[in-house]
Amino acid sequence: MKSFFRDHATRAATEALKNIPLSASFHECRQRLIEAYPFGERSRHPYKVWCQVQRELLLIRFSGRRAELPAWLIHPGADGPLFPPGA
Repeated sequence: MKSFFRDHATRAATEALKNIPLSASFHECRQRLIEAYPFGERSRHPYKVWCQVQRELLLIRFSGRRAELPAWLIHPGADGPLFPPGA
């Protein structure tokens, strides 16, 4: 079953990262994704899906440059958020 939120989040995140050079830093990509959040209030299921999509896209984009990624992105805690507050 397709998820409306996953499809919409993937489309928005991909569009946000489309025009950033591949040499851009993690921080630049993350900032662009923060600005592209498509669902209004950052809470509940839509925000959880958004965080998962961001994590997946950033891991793909930086797969050859994993040393640039923060540890919390590569190894999120089992109970912790995909992105820590204020990150």
